[in-house]
This record gives sequence, C-alpha cells and structure tokens, in this order.
Amino acid sequence: MAKWSDINVKRPKSGWSKTECPNCKELGKRLKPYSLGVNLDKGVAKCHKCEWVSFDDKKNGKKVNYDKPIITPPQDWENHTTLSDQAVKWFRSRGIGQQTIKDCKITFEVPSVFKKGSDKWVTFNYFHEGKRVNRKYRTGVSKKFVQDADSKKVFYGIDNIAGYSECYIVEGEMDKIAMYEAGIVNCISVPNGAGDLNDIFENCEEELKKINKFIIAVDNDSAGKGLKDNLIHRFGRYKCAEVDFKYGKDANDELMNGGVYKLQEACVNYTEFPIENVYDYGDLTDEEIIAERNKPPKKTLKPYGKRWDRLNNIFSVIRGQLTVVTGIPSMGKTTLLHDYTLSCIKGDDSIIASYYTPESNTKEDHKEQLIEQIVGKPYDNKKDGAATNTEVIQAYKFMKGRFYGYWVDKMVTIDEVIETFEAQVMRYGTNFFVIDAYNKLKKTGKNSINESSQDLAKLTSFAQRRGVFVFLVAHPRKMVDSDGEMKDARIPNLYDVKGNSEFYDQTHNGFAVHCRYDEENQRTADVTFKLLKAKFKENGSQNIGQDVKFKFDLTNQRYSDPLDGYDRTPMYTDVESTQQTIEPIQSNIEPGRLSALNRQSGYAVQDDNSFETSNGETFEYPF
Repeated sequence: MAKWSDINVKRPKSGWSKTECPNCKELGKRLKPYSLGVNLDKGVAKCHKCEWVSFDDKKNGKKVNYDKPIITPPQDWENHTTLSDQAVKWFRSRGIGQQTIKDCKITFEVPSVFKKGSDKWVTFNYFHEGKRVNRKYRTGVSKKFVQDADSKKVFYGIDNIAGYSECYIVEGEMDKIAMYEAGIVNCISVPNGAGDLNDIFENCEEELKKINKFIIAVDNDSAGKGLKDNLIHRFGRYKCAEVDFKYGKDANDELMNGGVYKLQEACVNYTEFPIENVYDYGDLTDEEIIAERNKPPKKTLKPYGKRWDRLNNIFSVIRGQLTVVTGIPSMGKTTLLHDYTLSCIKGDDSIIASYYTPESNTKEDHKEQLIEQIVGKPYDNKKDGAATNTEVIQAYKFMKGRFYGYWVDKMVTIDEVIETFEAQVMRYGTNFFVIDAYNKLKKTGKNSINESSQDLAKLTSFAQRRGVFVFLVAHPRKMVDSDGEMKDARIPNLYDVKGNSEFYDQTHNGFAVHCRYDEENQRTADVTFKLLKAKFKENGSQNIGQDVKFKFDLTNQRYSDPLDGYDRTPMYTDVESTQQTIEPIQSNIEPGRLSALNRQSGYAVQDDNSFETSNGETFEYPF
C-alpha cells in the first residue's frame, strides 16, 4: 500500500496540487498524470481513479469525504397512483405496493351500475386481447363487489400469460396482484371465486390451449377445493399441479404473513399430481395405511326421489365407468334413461349431462319429452292437465347449464362424438354423457366385431381419463321370430347386443329395460329394470340378475314404484318429491272406444291390476 511519502508533488508545499497516484502505480494500473488531488495545507490526498486516500500525519489532517454530497428528495409519503390515499394505504396493508397497482392498471372509479356522483370504489380492470372488457369494483375492508353489467367474462390477467407455457390460477383479484408483487406475472384469476366458469372458458379458450401446465394456487377451503377439482376436471390431471400455502389460505395471506420470498418459495415448490391410475403401492405413511383401511366406500351416483329407492338398493354408478343399456326396441330404454338422468341432476348439483341422441327425431321432440318429465305434466297444451307456460319456463331454467344436446345433420363416428364430449368437459364441465344409440354411429364397415371392440375401448378410456359417467344405449339382436309375439320375448342380456361379446367384456356395468306385453300382444305400463352386470360391489355386483319393477306414467313419461304410486311433483322444486296415489279417473268414454285409444297410444288397458315379481310375490297396483 502506498504512503503519503510516496506522493511526488513538484510544486510549492502549500495549496492544491495534482499529480500521479503512487497507489495506481503500485497496483499496476494505467497512470493518469493528474488523477491524484492533493491538499497540501490539510495534508489530505485522494485518487479519483483508484479511490485511494492518504493523510499527512504531520499536518494532523482530518479525513475528508471528497464524494459529491447526495441530495435526496423529501421523504414524506406520497401517493403516485390514481387511487385515494386511504385505498393505497389499504393495499399497502395487504402487502401490495404502488408500482404493482400501476402495473396492474388498478383505478379508482364510480361503479357503472351506480348513479353519477356516488363514491368511488377500487376498480380491477379486465383486459382481453389488449381491450378493457370488464370492470370489477370492490370496497376495502367491507369487501363488497359489483361489476359492469352485460360485460365479457374472462379470467383476470388473461393477457399476462401470452408467451408462457405455464400458468398459475388463483381465486381472486387480490391473489393475482399478490402474485405480481412477488414477480409472478403469468397468473390469472377466476372472476367470480369458485362460481360458474363456462363463459370464461369459452371466451379464453384460445389462450388456454397454448398452456402446457396449469399450477393451481386457489384457497385451501372447501370452495377452493371444489374449484380445484373443477379445474383438474377441465384441464386433465396430467397438466395440473398445485401450490400448498403455509402462512394462510391464499396467495395474499402468504404475502402478508410470510413476505415476498415465502410466497415465491411456495409457488416455485409446487406439487405435480401423480400420473392418473399409476401408483406406488408402498408409498404410504403408517397413518395413511390406517386411513386407507378405514376410508368410506366409493361415492356412487344415484337418481333422486323415493320412486328410485328399490333400484338404488341394487345398482349405482361410479365416475370413470361405461354403462351399457340394452332392451328390445320400443321397450322404454331411452325414456327411462332420460328420467334417470334428470333425477340424478335433481339430486346432485355437480351433475351436468350431455346427450348425443339421433334416436330422437328432432331437438324439439327431445326437449318436449324432457320437459314433461321435469314438470310432471303433459307438454301439449291441448291435453287436460297440461303444463302451464310458467311451468315450462321453470323446466327450461332447470335444464340451463345442466343438460346439453349434441346435434348434427349427418352420421358421425365414435371419434367425432368423443372429441365433442372432450370439448364439453373443457368448456362446460360436463360429466354425464349418453350416446343413444350405438347403431346410429358411423362405421367403417370393414370388421364390425373389431370396430365395436375398439369403440368400446375408446369410450372406456374417455370415461376413465376424464372421470365422467358414460352411458351407451345398444340394441340387441332380434329377440322374437317373424311369426312370434312380443309377449313371448325374453329380457335380453349383454351377449345379445348386436356385435359381439365385447359389450359384456369391456363395459363396467349393464342393465336392460323391458316392457310387459299382455295376452293380446299389446304393450302395458309394466316395466322391468334388470341388472345385467356391475363391476364392483359399490355398483351392486352382488345383485347381478335382480330386477326392479316400475309403472310407466303415460301422463308425464316418468317411471314410478308400483307400490307407492305416481310421482308428479316438478323436479325444479326444492321440496323432496313425494309419491302420490292417484285415484283412477272415471271416463265417460265407452269401453270399446277407450280400448282403441289406448292401443293407439301403445299402452293397453289392463283388467288385471297386479304383477308378479321375480321371486314369485304378487302385488296390487294402487293405480
């Protein structure tokens, strides 16, 4: 290290002088002639190149700071946003700084649904493709929300994921901007918490298609769990991962309680869901092994209402299963399956159904049949006791967002149907699918047996991959000879289905629907549900071969338990359906004419008001 004595000043021994720096020379730096400033009076020197400082002890010089003084602006707090001071300080209390407020284009406006001159609210601006398409307004602590009427529904921050292959999904605007505060830009928020997502997915479909991985960082409460399950269902488990927050229930809590680094740590260390249906059997803790032994049985789906009790006692379905429905044509397969589907929707808010049903003549015919079953009354307003306009409107509301139909003016292949079903899972969250009937699908015609096997494998794979319920209606081979009578026809089994034994081998469950014909070979209202196959005990594997009797209600096309009576309670009511015994209507129509009318309708008048069950018991119908 150079010393004061190494300084070579070639001028008088007072005042200021500039010369070469001995420290630069010692360090081997390129010398500048006048880099060292020397105050000979105070005995202080400083090099402006290597920052070396030296003092002349003889002069008792004091250390002097030769840097220019730094002038700082006033340190009083200032608001650099368009929000009120109170709002900005509230954001700060939630861990959100002013730069994030500005970057995320948060403003302070009077809600558009309020009168001019009303108080301003914090405004989250929703952008899509660079345009502001919606505004959501909120108060601070009181947490009240409103948004623009009739606005476009998109994810909050959807434009931020452009160019990214991964996307974080949170459950609120505050969580989204908390992620931004932590430097995580590629994050979107659902606009209505865990509410309806159909419109949002439809409007943002193109952006979501470009994402390879969705990292779910929603609230760890019951609503958040439901949202997580919904997102996994739409995206697929293999494309999803989840964030586990340690310091609160959501991203904003994590930021407030743990700070930026803890939020970043939680988001970076996300957990990928295991590959579906691939398990390490031994990867369990002792506690998990015990819990596995004590876990409740698999959750099954059952139609709602007392009239289904006896069927529910022998059969139910599980997500990820293919169920084949068979029966002789015109025996009521389609009608019973409609009633079954609507009753499942009635009893479980999570069920969203979709039909591909070329068996129905038109979309309007299909809807009319469904409306009769929903309302419990005839749709045709010319019939006695027909549904009112108000009741029909209620039926449409019951179906809205819960029942979809796939209609196309050409025959389609199984691949085209599954592709459409996949799109519905993504966009609408649909989880209950019906194909009615298999013989209406377009075939290659090369090898029917092999093609049927492949089609069933594709449907089974779709059901398992997406965790949905799939029902396939399949007609049996001809069950009576050309000179035979329907009253002699037996109930078909899955080996009787047109094609091959694959309909038994590849399906999880199967049942037949069979209508009794009287001695005059006329169809009656007596219908039998027979369980042909059940995969697991939760499905009813111990009940294979058992049957359940129903009585068909020509008034509304519903199926009722013959021991209890008709159920004509509207499905859209919140009150549990109760079966009512309906007294026979005394008709003034002469018997011959009445019999003819019944034959035209396809149902014969019965003189014998009883039936015999499969175990030989005889019951009286209360009809």
